[in-house]
Amino acid sequence: MTFALVLAMALPLNVAAESTYTIQPGDVLWRIARDNGLDWEELAEYNDLENPHLIYAGDTLKIPTAEEMAAMVSGDVTITVLATSDLHGRIYPYEYAIDSEDSDAGLAKIQTVLKAEKAVSDNIILMDLGDTVQDNSAELFNDDPIHPMIDALNYMGFDIWTLGNHEFNFEKAFLMKNIDTFDGTVLAANIHTTDGDYLSSRIRSSKRRCGCGYRRIAATACRYMGSSCTRAL
Repeated sequence: MTFALVLAMALPLNVAAESTYTIQPGDVLWRIARDNGLDWEELAEYNDLENPHLIYAGDTLKIPTAEEMAAMVSGDVTITVLATSDLHGRIYPYEYAIDSEDSDAGLAKIQTVLKAEKAVSDNIILMDLGDTVQDNSAELFNDDPIHPMIDALNYMGFDIWTLGNHEFNFEKAFLMKNIDTFDGTVLAANIHTTDGDYLSSRIRSSKRRCGCGYRRIAATACRYMGSSCTRAL
């Protein structure tokens, strides 16, 4: 049976859309900030500039809205955490082994919930907690360049995939292919390789990145919580 969790928490984030400014020859950061009603240090932090004294013509700066600035200072905005677990090869609500409907399972049904949540707010962290690619005849697709379950997670925009024990039912090459083809961040904190390294040290960062250049856990999370919120993942 598929397990789905919806958790809402308040964090100092904001949902408002930002604007951008293309740096022109002769521009300086303090003047760009002043013209947009900002402090130059706030603008530098918002764009995660390593050296705010060096900006280059042609580069793009993100300009926060007034609502975003207010949220950075004191506002609370709700982030919804959506989690699935034990999908076991179920995209559609169907159990192929017994040729019968499985009405409480499947990513297709979860997509309906996800669309409803996104209609309320885009501040969503979407994660799967593992036991994803095994069972329900999903093994028939193990030789595909990308497994249908991983393809579905990518299509739905899952941010995080945590490896479950059934991810290890098959050969290592299949495991690593699934890790490599998942677009989000893969978590595996307690798994060692034979040479003593943590498997997590071999996993590359998420292909999705937020505006400040770190992993896209939630596009606004790294913006207001600082780089540590996503580097830790």
